[in-house]
Amino acid sequence: MIRLGTASIVALALAAALVGAPAAAGAATKTQVRPGKRLFVVEARGSNGWRLQVTALVPSGKTGRQPIGFFTKGPHHEEVQYYGAKGQATEDGLIAAKAPGLGRISVRFEQTSETPVTDVPQRGCKVEGKGAMLKGVFRGTIELHGEGGYTTVERHSAPGWIEVSVPEVCRRPKHRSRPPKETAEEEGIEFLSVGRDEGNGASLTFHAIGWHLKIPGEGPLTSFTASYIHKRGTLTVFATTEVLGKEAGLFSLTAPDGTPTEATVKPPAPFSGTGTFKLESPTTASWTGDLSVEVPTLGTVNLTEPGFWAGACAAHCTETFPNGLQIFFGVSSRLP
Repeated sequence: MIRLGTASIVALALAAALVGAPAAAGAATKTQVRPGKRLFVVEARGSNGWRLQVTALVPSGKTGRQPIGFFTKGPHHEEVQYYGAKGQATEDGLIAAKAPGLGRISVRFEQTSETPVTDVPQRGCKVEGKGAMLKGVFRGTIELHGEGGYTTVERHSAPGWIEVSVPEVCRRPKHRSRPPKETAEEEGIEFLSVGRDEGNGASLTFHAIGWHLKIPGEGPLTSFTASYIHKRGTLTVFATTEVLGKEAGLFSLTAPDGTPTEATVKPPAPFSGTGTFKLESPTTASWTGDLSVEVPTLGTVNLTEPGFWAGACAAHCTETFPNGLQIFFGVSSRLP
């Protein structure tokens, strides 16, 4: 099974939130119904050690065009994810979609087994009936030609499954209370982010996120991610190289008053070199070193070249992030 990266999980969560919107209900109704849904997953092997996963999330009873996700995962911590493909997915297992300039899928599901699943409802909700896990084979056409030739998929069948979720009936809260505001310090998170505009809406970023685990015998845990986000026609492409480090000294940050003043990163392979952050004034920071890595669809890039902005967070974040950037517990996201 392909374990999706952060971007994929966020996209699926957003899709689930959309299909989970309440069905038509009057203002006086004390409950809301979240419709059942089907998550389709197709998995296929590609060249050069890569794997492809195609996903579709379909609310029960809904017809018409649906967003179809094409996700690829490489053998050395790489992922390329394509969003924006539109196609058809039906409850009986038909998936048909095109990724313009890259490939297409046109398959139908042949079920081989069915396992009942008891859905766990959210707090304040109850489920109606039981869900199911349907396993089988998708047969038809599966094609993908990765940008720059990083992988090719040409298959006429692939294993997969359909997760069937049942409707939920939920009580409407009398008052909506705001969730408590949490800080990076409360979460035990330290964060460094750098980035550069690549033109034509594309951007190159690097993130280092460190967690201080309160588990006996466990040391620091740090994720290092280089991402190239760009458009390809109607598709949005997220190409990333990500590695998790457990050794001490890979990410060190100094924040005497809660706001970071200095930070150093030395990620493990496939990254090479180091990067150094220094707060020069409340609103300016330097980012230097020889940190580099290969990012799929882009090639090997120097992540400390001139032109990168840099920011960091501990209990507080520096004022060196670009305008229009939001920070969510160690994930920076530019607003459209």
